[in-house]
Amino acid sequence: MSTNRRSFEFRRRIDNFVYRYNPCETFQGQLAWKREDIDIWVTIVNGRGWVCVDEKLEILGIPWKVAIAEQDSSTPPAGIWVSRKGDKSYVYELVYI
Repeated sequence: MSTNRRSFEFRRRIDNFVYRYNPCETFQGQLAWKREDIDIWVTIVNGRGWVCVDEKLEILGIPWKVAIAEQDSSTPPAGIWVSRKGDKSYVYELVYI
């Protein structure tokens, strides 16, 4: 694992709830960050770019308004992300700490 990768937070816009992600070992052969409290990762999925996924690779969140071609392959894009959990969606801001 590279020691120069920074942790980041997903800050939920509606209520400022925070989820922290830390650099971890590769996931499915890609760079990854793992949420501190549960097995959810932010990683690259071929054809989808940076996404938030569970262990089954179900996509739970995506960056908003950042085309795959514009994404840096070494770090998830900072800024607005949108998640889906069941019938609910949330807007988060990915902020490096």
